[in-house]
Amino acid sequence: MAQNNFDNIALRVRGNALALASAAPPFRTAYWGEAWDLKCQLGLAEISMETLGASRAAQERFLERLAARAPDAAAFRPERIRFGAGPGDVGRREEFRSHYRLVKFLGRCSREVLLGTLETVGRQLAARARIEAHFREWDVPGAGFGGAEAVCDACSLLRAMGCYGAPLVLFSDLQKPDAGLWQFVYEHPVVRIAWVASELLACAGAPEFEAICHTSPALKNLREISDGGLWPQVVLPVSAANVRALPELVGGLLELTRGASIEMLPTTLLPAFKQRAPPPEVGEYVEALLQIYAAPSTPLHLVSPLSWVSARIDSEVAMISSAASAGAEIVVLPDGELYASEFGAGIERWRLGNVLKDRENLRWERLDVIPEALSCSGQPQRCRACDWRFRCGGLDASAFMLEERRQVQAQAAASEEAPWGTGWPGPLAELHCAPRKRLFEEMLWGSAEAAARGRTSGARERLELSDEGVGYVPVASGT
Repeated sequence: MAQNNFDNIALRVRGNALALASAAPPFRTAYWGEAWDLKCQLGLAEISMETLGASRAAQERFLERLAARAPDAAAFRPERIRFGAGPGDVGRREEFRSHYRLVKFLGRCSREVLLGTLETVGRQLAARARIEAHFREWDVPGAGFGGAEAVCDACSLLRAMGCYGAPLVLFSDLQKPDAGLWQFVYEHPVVRIAWVASELLACAGAPEFEAICHTSPALKNLREISDGGLWPQVVLPVSAANVRALPELVGGLLELTRGASIEMLPTTLLPAFKQRAPPPEVGEYVEALLQIYAAPSTPLHLVSPLSWVSARIDSEVAMISSAASAGAEIVVLPDGELYASEFGAGIERWRLGNVLKDRENLRWERLDVIPEALSCSGQPQRCRACDWRFRCGGLDASAFMLEERRQVQAQAAASEEAPWGTGWPGPLAELHCAPRKRLFEEMLWGSAEAAARGRTSGARERLELSDEGVGYVPVASGT
């Protein structure tokens, strides 16, 4: 069997345990807590577990012997898969886009722009589709929040349109408490607040965190509204100065807010903070995330990127990495200009039109093109070699922020090629991909080991060898 016929199988060894995970859907995971006997059954007793874990040639031999036990390939399919979007992927994206749209309003948009955009987007979607609106002003220079009345109008419109589960997220720094805003949020459960923890940018540990809690108006305000039953999404900038303290900071914020979700973002991904603090070293950031994951008290569903990876490791189908990568995200500027995704703002080829002038003739076809432009541009060689490429969904376009957009805008103006043809900037790629890959590895083992203890869920199984061949069985009921 050709060597490259196994690039849809991720084989991992840890001690005397062995795990196999399919890289392409339908996702399956096979696990052996004691793999020595398995090697002996396959006639490979001479290969050590260390060699099996480190040598691709040894893995190929192992998989060839295993494949030979499944002549009909009914369960175990060691066949080559290709990178890129096939008919199934395109159909999945189209289905996703027909039922969901993320609309980001950057800056203070007028009531006319806001309502005109939501009405126009709603007409493009299936009945009772979900529209999620984000109001982002914290990273727009000189634009302070003041849109509670406009957001109230948006809530009423979405309800009238019959959109289900349509949350609206307001980005605010909470430095200046606004009683009217909090009252508005309490009265509209679909509205959430995203708070940027800017004062923790250089916090070095628990003692300093406690001191900031007692002196910072923003953190005092955060505690106050959390005690009142309002749980925001806390955006925690990660810098070289606070990366080693991340486990303490996450624990402190969870305790302070008593239920808020936390999203960790390296300063590379936050234009407003990149100039103020350098991003963390990749290795230190990965180590901090692993410590947070290992803590028994960490609620995975509340802490991102852990929640992002957890949802994908438990999925049995391929997932979309972000609304932007599926062509389901629209950004709206205060003058009514619409673009396909935040990173495309200001680039003419991704301009949909102006909601005040072109409402009936917007270029919706741009949304169909953008996923392919992205999936073929962000380091395809790197993605092709990644065992987790289909579980993560490929390139997460939301990672392209203001500075990267400016860097490629000149290329886009001078070339008809996809503006991201040069791939991701190195630090951005590492800080996005490396942590997620390590978390995938750890969660794979955690899932397999939990299944081995009889707590099966999702698609965690084992491959059972028999005279008839190879088949998947649940670990809890397998022998």
